[in-house]
Amino acid sequence: LFERISLIDKALERLHENTREAFLLSQIDGLRHRQIAERMNISPSMVRKHLTKAFTACYLASEG
Repeated sequence: LFERISLIDKALERLHENTREAFLLSQIDGLRHRQIAERMNISPSMVRKHLTKAFTACYLASEG
């Protein structure tokens, strides 16, 4: 489990700053897409794109 978490952490570090921020606001702070969009001054559709990239990176990292 620790190894998988480490791989996901490294994958998140490699993401673009905005993608990582959107992911953390969603998963750690529990914000909704609209709230993230307002905080980051981007559209909700851009939030969805960032989150898709982040979740894909986490999935691929966890699969090894």
